[in-house]
Amino acid sequence: MASRAIQTWKPQHDFVEQSSDDIWQACAAAVQAALVEGGVDLLMLETFGYVEELHQAVLASRDVNPRIPIIAYVTIDEDGNCLDGSDPEAFTARLEEWKVDVIGINCSVGPVAMLEAIAGRCHLESAYAAALEGGYLWHEFGDLHLILSD
Repeated sequence: MASRAIQTWKPQHDFVEQSSDDIWQACAAAVQAALVEGGVDLLMLETFGYVEELHQAVLASRDVNPRIPIIAYVTIDEDGNCLDGSDPEAFTARLEEWKVDVIGINCSVGPVAMLEAIAGRCHLESAYAAALEGGYLWHEFGDLHLILSD
């Protein structure tokens, strides 16, 4: 794992600013270190709550090695949105536009919110109804849902 701190400024209480240039430089340095020192075969960019920060990491990674596969994870809130407010459709479209190889969601809020962000609430509700109609049992254990046949 390679990392580098990113400079932040607090112009007012509960408000933080970062430089896109600094984010890019930090990501490029971390990617370069991972490639040179670790001999990695792919990059996992994870725990990004702000899509533009992830964009800078993708750009820096591609500048260091345009062919390396990238797995990009976003962090979501309980509503399934990134911390910058990007909903699943928006952040997925941007990540596809940037040609990341795999899109993932960090488990910061648990599997239910993740599943809803991936599948959408309406798909989960229809899957639940289909499971009941098909004679399957829907077991709930906290955040874990299992569908078992009779």
